[in-house]
Amino acid sequence: MTRSGSRILTTHVGSLIRPADLLQRSKAAKESPQELARYEHTLRCATVNVVEEQIKAGIDIVNDGEFGKSSWSKYVLDRVTGFELRPVSPGFSLESLIAGFRKLPSGQALIARAKQEKIEYPSPRFSQWVDYKEQNELLLKANGEYNDIVMSQRRKGVHPSWYQLIVLPPTIPILIPPTRFGTTPFDDDPFYRCPLGHIPGLNPISEITVRRDDSVKADLMCTTQMVGKKLGLLRPHPIILVSPRLRRLLVQEKVSGFKTEVAYFEESLPNAG
Repeated sequence: MTRSGSRILTTHVGSLIRPADLLQRSKAAKESPQELARYEHTLRCATVNVVEEQIKAGIDIVNDGEFGKSSWSKYVLDRVTGFELRPVSPGFSLESLIAGFRKLPSGQALIARAKQEKIEYPSPRFSQWVDYKEQNELLLKANGEYNDIVMSQRRKGVHPSWYQLIVLPPTIPILIPPTRFGTTPFDDDPFYRCPLGHIPGLNPISEITVRRDDSVKADLMCTTQMVGKKLGLLRPHPIILVSPRLRRLLVQEKVSGFKTEVAYFEESLPNAG
């Protein structure tokens, strides 16, 4: 680690402007796998150049300018398996209409009218004000203009700008002993078990052991079997398994709302055949 006891070291955080040829090669590589080698060569050269420029500028702690990242939010999808992005077609709402007012003639008229009444756009007060009876005529016009734009984009096949992150983990073989299921450590209650083996029990009451399948190579997987019960809104669910590197990423980025436990593969057990 670079340190100094006499001055504050200089560095920077964030993405630097990518050269035009790098952007072109990146686009070509996404469209054709044959262009990947040329893109990687251009990326290496561009990275060397941007590091040299930082050194010339007197920056103590340099970085690669994030040249190799597709974007700050979707970069993980290029490096971790088991995910995909699906386009989302948002339904109409007053909030989505208001958010697009600057692009609509009637929306601009409403913003100007609100400004005369000293109501800031956007703001919670504006969202209430625009729904008053006095604004109905312009609001209806803005709604029509908004729908025209949406329909035009759909006819042109324009992709939405919002995406939903979908987890598509491949399944792996069934849970095997010494994994235990039941209601308590002292009660292997058979009531919640499926006779066909699809649901081995209500809850796992031991560490998880599964049979390894070398054909499955993903950072996020789920078991073939499920645990839990079907009652009202409750449904049985698979057990999610994550790779060590995905867990390190989650911990490093301080992602909250989850807990992990150690799972074992059959071949890693001392007595495995």
